[in-house]
Formats: sequence, C-alpha cells, structure tokens
Amino acid sequence: MINKVNLEKYPALLSFLNASDPIEQELLSRNLKNEYEIANIHYTPMQLTVIFGDVTHVKALLKTNFYIEFNKCLVLELAAKCGQLDILTLLMNSGWEKYIVENIIAILNAAIKGRKPESVRFLLGLSMDHLFYGYGEELLNNAIKCGDTEIIQLLLNCPTIAEELNARVLSCAADSGRLDVLEILLHYKRAQEQIASEDNRALIVASAAGHLEIVKYLLSYEMVAMDITAKDNEALEKAAKGGFLDVVKFLLTYQTVQDHLTAQNNAVLRAAISTNQIRVVQHLLGYKSVRNTVAANPSLILDEARLRNYHKVILLLLSCSDVFFYADLHENIYGNHLDRFIKETLQLLHARHDAFKQAHPNGIFNLDSEDEIVTLSHVINRLIRKNNPDFAKEMHFLLQIPSLNKLDYHDTKLRLSISSENKHAANLTFKINPSVAREYNQTRPDSKINLTDFLRFLLNSSKNSTDVSCTVELEESESYPVLNKKVPGKKSIAFQFFPKEITPETTSFGVRALETESEMSPASKSINP
Repeated sequence: MINKVNLEKYPALLSFLNASDPIEQELLSRNLKNEYEIANIHYTPMQLTVIFGDVTHVKALLKTNFYIEFNKCLVLELAAKCGQLDILTLLMNSGWEKYIVENIIAILNAAIKGRKPESVRFLLGLSMDHLFYGYGEELLNNAIKCGDTEIIQLLLNCPTIAEELNARVLSCAADSGRLDVLEILLHYKRAQEQIASEDNRALIVASAAGHLEIVKYLLSYEMVAMDITAKDNEALEKAAKGGFLDVVKFLLTYQTVQDHLTAQNNAVLRAAISTNQIRVVQHLLGYKSVRNTVAANPSLILDEARLRNYHKVILLLLSCSDVFFYADLHENIYGNHLDRFIKETLQLLHARHDAFKQAHPNGIFNLDSEDEIVTLSHVINRLIRKNNPDFAKEMHFLLQIPSLNKLDYHDTKLRLSISSENKHAANLTFKINPSVAREYNQTRPDSKINLTDFLRFLLNSSKNSTDVSCTVELEESESYPVLNKKVPGKKSIAFQFFPKEITPETTSFGVRALETESEMSPASKSINP
C-alpha cells in the first residue's frame, strides 16, 4: 500500500507548489484525510500525482484504493484544471464516469478557471449537453471573467449553453472591460436582441466600471442609445459616483441625457458628491440646469458634502451664488467654509487679473459669468459685515472690476455698510463710483437712505476726523440736499463736506466747492434730521 509520495523524485512539483496559485488554494484547502503540507497547501497523494501528471502513480494509487470516495470530485476538478487529459481519460475508464456525470459543471468550471481550453473541449465532447441546462449563464460568466476567448467560443458552440446568452452575460462582459469578448458575444443574434434588455443593464454596468470604449461600442447600437437614460439616468449616475469623468462627458454629449441631468433632485450630482469626486462635481456644476436645481434646494446638496466632511466639494458648491447666499445665512454651520472659500477665490482672482494685465497691459479686467459676478457680490457683502479694515484693500480690488461696480449693487452695499457701521466700506462705495451718490444716495421709498443719513453715519463713526469725505452733486438753490432729481436750468455743483458742528438735534457741515462752473466761495449749510 502506498502511503506517501516521494517528493524528492518530483523537483518540478515542488516548484509548482511554491507558486501558491490562488485557484489551487481555493480548490485544495478543504479538510482532507491523508494530507501532506507543502508550501502551506494541503494535498492528498492522489492530488499530488494529478498535479504533476504522473499517470503511472495514478494507476498505482487506483489499484491500492488509497483515495477516499468523497475526494474523487476534487481529483477530477484538479485534473481538468491542470489540463491532464490522459489522467481524465484514465479515470473515466476506471469507473469514474458516474462521478464525472454527477459533477460535470464543477469539473467544467475548474477547467475554465484553469484556462485550459483543451480540458473544456474534452468535457464538451462527452455528449453531456443535456446536463448544461440552467448552467450556461454561470459557465459563460466564469469564462468571461477568465478572459479566455477560445474557451468562450467553445462554450458558445454548444447550443444548450448559447441559449442562455442573456443581458446578465453581456453585463459581465461589459464589466470586464474586454471589448474583444463583447464583440464575440454580439456576433450572435440572441445577444443582439438582449443588448438593451433589463433596463439597459450592460450600459449601466459598463458606465459604473468606467469602461469608455465599451460604453461607446454599446451606444453604437440603436436599441441602447434609445434607452440611454433608463432608470432615471442611472448610467450617468453610476459613472459620476465612480468618478469616471471621461464617461460622464461622453454620456452628456447626448441631449436626452442632458435633459434628464437633474432627475431625482440632482441624483447625479449627489452621487458624485457622496464619493468625493471633485472633478466630476466641478464639471456638473458647469451646467445651468444643475446650478438652478441646486439653487432650489441648496441645503440638500450642501449637507451631502458637509456630513461627510468633503471640504473641497463644499468649496466648489459655494461657487454657485445661491449656495453661497444660503451658506452665508447659516454662519454657525458654514462660516469657516465661507472664509476659506473667499480666501481661495480672491487668490485665484488676483492671479487671473495679473495674467490678464500681463497679456493686455492697457486692457480692463472684467468678468463675464453672471453667476460668478453675483457670488462675488455676496463676497463683498460678507466682507462689509465683517467690518474689518484689513478687508478694505480686497473690497477696493473687487469694486474696480466693471461688472462688479454696477449701480445695481451699490444701493444694497451702502445700506449694508451703514447698518454694519462700516465707514471704510461706505466711503469706498462712493469713491469707487461717484455716480452712486447721484443715483443711490437719495431720499426715495425703496432706498430709505438719504444724504443726511450717510453723512451723519460718517461723522458719528469718526467725530474727530476731517478726512471722511465724499463727492456728491447738489442743486445750488436747494436748502436741503435732495439728489433724486435734476431741475432744468439749474447748474449742478460738486461739494466736499466736512464736520463743523454736531449736536443730538442738528448736524452742521462745512461745504467746500470742489468743482464749479463759475467761481464760488466756500459756503455753509445745516442739515437737520
């Protein structure tokens, strides 16, 4: 009775075992009797001889009945996986045929995983096609995962297996990223009929795996392209969640995908945010429809990033004017993010300004994006409320930009400056654009601001200072500085005001003419509240 294999006779076997093939470990790490541990893998004597392909020792072991019955399936699997056709034939002729019939799927799968087309061909040639019913999908998927096109073709040549060529098999091929495998499958009419089934499953899987070439190939089929937005644009959502920007960009070349871009409360954007896909989020925010949907419910999007501590995503979202405005209203939650955003935004803006001036020395740096302009206007408002003299330089820089220096914004900024008691911002507003005094520093129902309010604010902010000044236009004959109208025939004169006398009831100002159409002496006026 043979009770041990002399491994010294098989140096090649030792080398084979030391390779520690993962598939071998999966197959042979079960609890067996009469095992021998080699390279941390347990083998029975029969398994060792099968691995090495020693037909003589297999015959000897068969005569001694050394093996135990429940190991026969493992021996057959191992023989198929190692491509030992002589041993498979020997075992079949030694009364093992019934074990092959009972375990044909497991043995065939072992041959597939071992990438042994010769074993697959041998087993498929045993005329056991009827045993493959219900297992075709499993066999094809295993072959696709192994990536052996010869084995895939052998399986498809078996009608019983080919009948199970369905959407799940195509999805497996799409997930593998093997275009050559997918082309083999789609050579069959059944596969072409199934290509868009199960809600375009193959396209969704390919998009989720980031296989751009597979996505392009699938979309070349009209059936797939017609249902590209299946399951609420899931293909795009999966690509965004995986961070596959190239796939996202390609899918968005289809108008129907753009039309469904914001489905399910911006599910695509939220998917990208959930996995911190910075580049994808940035690209999606470039679409107006996405920004509009974000503006409708900014808390939903911001919380998606805040709860995961994705700071860079939050900074990207704050570039949307409505999101910035919402966050600014929730200082206790987003204050630190807003300050960081402003710092980085101003740094980038200065860099853009410097680059523009270098390229166009005589040009005027300006901004074109309406959303960026509104966001920066909110930035100015926040800097005003901060009431920090250190921000005056940055506010001056921003207000020098023509698109930010619109009259539309100055009324709000003046009121905000006064309510925040920020004399630097208020004075700066007038210095940057003198016409603001004419147009917005006036008594009117919607403004609630007149020259009296502004001058008293400046004087109360700096009673001991005489350098607080503004340039306005007054009508010469008026005793009260009404600036919201011009009377035909009356000339306009520019004055500089300086504090003369301040009492709780009356504020008196000295008025010094700055520009006149004719010579004029300094005058004095009193402005009553």
